[in-house]
Amino acid sequence: MTLQAVRQALDGRPFAPFRVRMTSGAALEVRSPEQAFLIKRALVVGVSVADDGVPDDFRVCTLDEVAWLEPLVDTASPA
Repeated sequence: MTLQAVRQALDGRPFAPFRVRMTSGAALEVRSPEQAFLIKRALVVGVSVADDGVPDDFRVCTLDEVAWLEPLVDTASPA
């Protein structure tokens, strides 16, 4: 994955939540732009985000490990 592609996903306005798919098959959800940030060769993603929006932990994913980004689709149906 390129730095520019991840930057574009994080900087999009309005922000569109996305899932990071790893080459290992693992996946991480990024629901707000504050939940992740880029460093030169990696994406740092906050995980186990509490109701206050503050992650309990984080994962560092090298850009070589990121296979693709996919939009998160809200599966909640209107009542």
